[in-house]
Amino acid sequence: MGGEVINALNIVGFDSCNLAPEILGEILQGGADKVRECGGVIVGGHTIETQQMYYGLSATGKVSPQNFWANNTAEVGNILILTKPLGSGILSTAIKADLLSMEQINEVAGIMAQLNFYALKALSGIKVYAATDVTGFGFLGHLSEMLNDKISFNVFEKDVPVIASAKEFADMGIIPEGSYKNREFAKHFVSKEADIVLFDAQTSGGLLLAVSENDASLALKRLKEAGYERSAIIAQTVQKGEFDIFLN
Repeated sequence: MGGEVINALNIVGFDSCNLAPEILGEILQGGADKVRECGGVIVGGHTIETQQMYYGLSATGKVSPQNFWANNTAEVGNILILTKPLGSGILSTAIKADLLSMEQINEVAGIMAQLNFYALKALSGIKVYAATDVTGFGFLGHLSEMLNDKISFNVFEKDVPVIASAKEFADMGIIPEGSYKNREFAKHFVSKEADIVLFDAQTSGGLLLAVSENDASLALKRLKEAGYERSAIIAQTVQKGEFDIFLN
């Protein structure tokens, strides 16, 4: 991680028999706006006819070897910051079931539309020891990708930010199938049973960033100033222990 986008291709599945072409136009415009926002351009793409609509991007970028953020190079004593609240997978599932109010939809859509691009700028001059994004494997699944032979993570479970309505819908059973698979995968290396929200398969989730203890307060301050208002210190790196991830 730590790279910058150069250009991107649209990858689209669209049901033109049942959906107006204006909807496709809005999707493509939204993608182009976000690519442009982080300094890239759309150079083409591919569209196929599908009943299940989807949209994504194949991106080309660049990164300096000196500024590259690996995901497994955290050190003992590092502090971990999460830049976005969890729950977008649960709430996306609730949207499909037509269970959210417009206010709730706007909240989760705004979180998902927020680019991780600005974190790179906000942390200029601060050493990031390791980083990963939280997407389909959920918070604990992607946290496990940051492990190495020397470390475990001590997670401050109550400090992990969660979108307010996500827990409510999780308690109702509105949970993506992938989140259950994430829990099954992670149960062997987590110290105790965890709330399903910590396994929620995220859509456009935030970043997990490992910084030194001395830099943690400044990093958090800059991230909040950059618009990541729900960013929080959620874990510390400790010596390798009985479990890879301890929940406290």
